Amino acid sequence: MAAITTQALAQDGAFALTFATLSASDTITFSPNSYILFYNSTAGSLTAVVKGSSAVSTTVDGVGSVSLSAGVSVVVPAGEFRILNVNSRDKFMAGTSVTITGAATLKAAVLQG
Repeated sequence: MAAITTQALAQDGAFALTFATLSASDTITFSPNSYILFYNSTAGSLTAVVKGSSAVSTTVDGVGSVSLSAGVSVVVPAGEFRILNVNSRDKFMAGTSVTITGAATLKAAVLQG
């Protein structure tokens, strides 16, 4: 399990990003205004599942309890990029660690901006 380093978007001009190649299970540090950029350099579609260690359920007005246990699935077709706005899925990021699983060989960069 590797920890993926967060990179700042607040830099001057053009700058390089470093992508980590995901293993079976990797972790990130959740913080406000974060994004995960995924790139699939393989010949087949890959699905990353992003989930916080304490994401179990939440209560939604008018609905009741909603399970968060499956995490957020991000499907990345072959040769394409996808971005996950972590803020828009913050309930899924609850806990002391956020894990990305299920997408070994997918490339990812965690961006703070």
